[in-house]
Amino acid sequence: MSEKSYQKWIILLLQSSQAFMAAFYQTYFTSITSSVLKYYDMRQVEGWKVSMTATIFLLLNFPASLLSAYLVNRWGLRKTIVFGSILSFIGAWMRFAGFRSGNEMYFWIGFSGYVVGAVAPPFIVNTITQLSNTWFPAQQRTIATTLSSLLNVLGTGASFGISAALAGDATYNNDLGMIGLLLLQALLSSILLILVIAFFKDKKTTNIETSNSVSNEKGEIEESTLLIQKPMSTVEQLKSLAKNIPFWLLLISFSTGIGSLNCFLTELNSLVMPKNYLVTDVAYMGVSVIASGVLGCFIFGTIAECTKWFKTILTFCSLITMGCYVWFSINLLSDRSEVTFIMAMCAVNIVGFCSVPTLPLILETATELTFPVAESYSSGLMLGIMSMTSAIFIFIAEALKTTHTNPINHKTRVVSMQNSMWFLLSCYALSVICLLLVKPNYKRMQHEKMKNETSIN
Repeated sequence: MSEKSYQKWIILLLQSSQAFMAAFYQTYFTSITSSVLKYYDMRQVEGWKVSMTATIFLLLNFPASLLSAYLVNRWGLRKTIVFGSILSFIGAWMRFAGFRSGNEMYFWIGFSGYVVGAVAPPFIVNTITQLSNTWFPAQQRTIATTLSSLLNVLGTGASFGISAALAGDATYNNDLGMIGLLLLQALLSSILLILVIAFFKDKKTTNIETSNSVSNEKGEIEESTLLIQKPMSTVEQLKSLAKNIPFWLLLISFSTGIGSLNCFLTELNSLVMPKNYLVTDVAYMGVSVIASGVLGCFIFGTIAECTKWFKTILTFCSLITMGCYVWFSINLLSDRSEVTFIMAMCAVNIVGFCSVPTLPLILETATELTFPVAESYSSGLMLGIMSMTSAIFIFIAEALKTTHTNPINHKTRVVSMQNSMWFLLSCYALSVICLLLVKPNYKRMQHEKMKNETSIN
């Protein structure tokens, strides 16, 4: 393996590791909501406060995504990712400061770390399409984007497994597991910051040129823009995005579909606990979604890399996910039993297998549709709006839950979140409809094909 080839995989590994931790930071409290409430001696109906530890990431993602899209083109990849790593480091140690149990004040001390850390992910996760385009040849870009997106999703699965293992039984009389969890995330952030500063490099790139023809999914040639000899300005790129109807349809599909799935994973504990599921059941479900998603990414990512049938694969995966969403929603009508638990596990495994691969494939499709706009703008806008949509969905899901107040002791508890599940199902249905309306127009691939033909001739 050449030095150049070796270096690009090191760069991808560093970015992917930080993307992994970004997802871990976001969900390691919400995956054990009931345990966090007990640890800080908070009431069950205050689960929305724990949900805010994930929601704040989603709320701040959009403005941070706009800033990161601009800065990555001004600073380059290295400075942008180092900046995001520093924010993650500061946020992680601020969260560790809230380790004391039995007092809600320390929860809010830790929450301040969530606020700081929530600004960091766009400076790391949103760089993947730019990184793959800069460091990898055309035949390896989909794989590079898939690997980074996969590690990001794996971080969510790891949060379910590790959080439940270390602090699934945490209460204000049982501190060690939660302290260990908080210390672990702080130490990992420190190690990754050192590695990024030491080994992450920039690579010089040349100005992009566009072809005056593009292709659709069937390989037909269509007329497009005139040849561009110099990079587009920020204003020109934003105008190009604003006029691109297929991109906006894909954006709506992405934000409602992935937003629905984000909300589903964030609220999974709250969705199933009223039906007498256990914290360990939630951990199994969360890990299963990600484990099956890993397999799905390898299979569908490889197929996409070989065939470039992005929309066909996305449509197939989305329709299967939609069916399993219905399956899980109906299954949630009944209380937990061995049968309903097995049915739920089957549904979430298929959801993970088919839905997780759609994240990198949609980002790659967006890059194709918007070429020659810089990858950081299209992916940054999509991830930012998706995160904001996810946050809105979480607020709506919390508002739709059904509660009951005991007339004797006046304690309120959550008795059902079935309405929330139906809401998430309808959002995913909208995502599928918008995806079906997208007309594939793979501009970057056709440009590179004609550029290669020109160089040969």
